[in-house]
Amino acid sequence: MPILTTSHFETKEHKKVMNKPDLLCMYWNYNKQDDCHLLNQDKKMFMKVDVKSWKKSYKNKKLKILEHNNCENECKINGRKFYGMTLQFLDDEGEVARIDDPFSILVMGRIVTGLSYWFPIKKNRDIIYNWITK
Repeated sequence: MPILTTSHFETKEHKKVMNKPDLLCMYWNYNKQDDCHLLNQDKKMFMKVDVKSWKKSYKNKKLKILEHNNCENECKINGRKFYGMTLQFLDDEGEVARIDDPFSILVMGRIVTGLSYWFPIKKNRDIIYNWITK
C-alpha cells in the first residue's frame, strides 16, 4: 500500500463529496484501503447489512463503541461539522485489535485505534450508536 498523505484527500472529488447535502457518512474502507462515503439513499442497505452486523458483534462482545469517543469526535472541515463514531473490534483475548484509520488521522485530525464513521448530522450518528448499543 502506498504511503498516504493529506494531499490524497484534498482533491476536488473529495471536497465535492464532503459538501454533498445528501451525505450520510464518510469512512475508511479497510478492505479497499481507501476512503468511501454513503449517501442518504444508501441508509437502508447500510442499516440492514453493516449496522446489523455491528449490533451482533457488540452483543457478542466483539466490538466496542466508547460513548466518550462520540462526544469528543466533532470536527469541522471546510466549514462543515462532522460527528465521529469509532468502532473498536476486539480480538479473541478481548483486546482492541490494532486497526489504523488514515482518513480519521489525515483528514479529521483524530488518532484512533479502530474505524471511524463521520456523519455530518449528529442525530444520524446518535441513532445508529443507540441502536447498536441497546
